[in-house]
Amino acid sequence: MTVMELISELKATREHFDWKLVGSKQLLRGFRRDGESRMSLAPIRALCLARSGRIFEDGSHVDAGQTIGLSPSDCSDIIDAADNRLQEGSDASMPLDPYKEWLRRQLIFAVGLNSSSNRNTVWNTILTKSLFLL
Repeated sequence: MTVMELISELKATREHFDWKLVGSKQLLRGFRRDGESRMSLAPIRALCLARSGRIFEDGSHVDAGQTIGLSPSDCSDIIDAADNRLQEGSDASMPLDPYKEWLRRQLIFAVGLNSSSNRNTVWNTILTKSLFLL
């Protein structure tokens, strides 16, 4: 599975999850509409659940990604984008990675969080991080 295929499949699973940007870090998480709505799922885990019916534990993103055919590097980029870790490296003082910024926007729009208020929240978060790093 490619990143673009994952994005396309996330669009197709919107009716199964309520998507939110959670907490001060604005983590992208889906909450099941049928069943356990308190359990938050990152996009890879949510898609794995929708495709296979299997729930992977929090932190098992790579295993879930392999189940749906994602490469380890794509899995890592998607996890970073969903968790709002947009720097080029692990150091918070590093510049933002344009690919991860793009990927985060694509994930957010794919799950239907593209209203103007959500869009403003996303862009304000990105701009705040960008200005903070200058």
